[in-house]
Amino acid sequence: MSDGKKCAADNTRIAGTKTISDWKKLREQLLPSTEFNEDAWKEAFDQYFMQRLETRYFRPIRALEAIEENAGEGFSIVALYCSLIEFLQATREGKTYTGKKPSSDYEYQYSGPIFKKFLETNIPFKYSIEPDQANAFYKNVRNGLLHEARTKGEWKIWLSLNHLDEYKGKSIDCDQEIVFRDKLRPDFYDYLKSYRTEILSTTTESKKIRSAFIRKFDNLCDLTIE
Repeated sequence: MSDGKKCAADNTRIAGTKTISDWKKLREQLLPSTEFNEDAWKEAFDQYFMQRLETRYFRPIRALEAIEENAGEGFSIVALYCSLIEFLQATREGKTYTGKKPSSDYEYQYSGPIFKKFLETNIPFKYSIEPDQANAFYKNVRNGLLHEARTKGEWKIWLSLNHLDEYKGKSIDCDQEIVFRDKLRPDFYDYLKSYRTEILSTTTESKKIRSAFIRKFDNLCDLTIE
């Protein structure tokens, strides 16, 4: 790379057993300059994107859920989801976090706008979270957990099985300031199902989403290919 940064080796695993070398081969079938290859995109989504999420996030989350002691493990679970939210929106937009002033449209300096946009614009979260509420969640839950290992304000993390239908099935109830950690995984899977449909569509907007997907994975692999 031109900036002197050391690149990851081709045998570096990026999704389960899939490596950077595997991605380089597959991406040739995904490029916008080639004819849309549905099978290749299914492989990219299922065996790279979803496998990365399953091995690095959802499998560990399920292990935490299986503890079933309700003694505070929800804090670790929600912290993992908060980490995942930023990655999902950054993948949708094909952007990379730099922590400094961006040098291109595909970089960002601050996590807040990316994080809040995910909640405000994507199903199923957008149906129950208003813009000002997304900001409150970002400050009191995301920042609280990742920076101080706690929630702030009146926010609580509960196991919804103890509260029946009192909160109408929401995973994040901004009005009551409660995160129902056991309802988050189904909501994230709903989002991912919708995102997969968009990836495999042939609309103009889907072409942009696919290009963003490639940019994000290229960055994960330390590739600078335009």
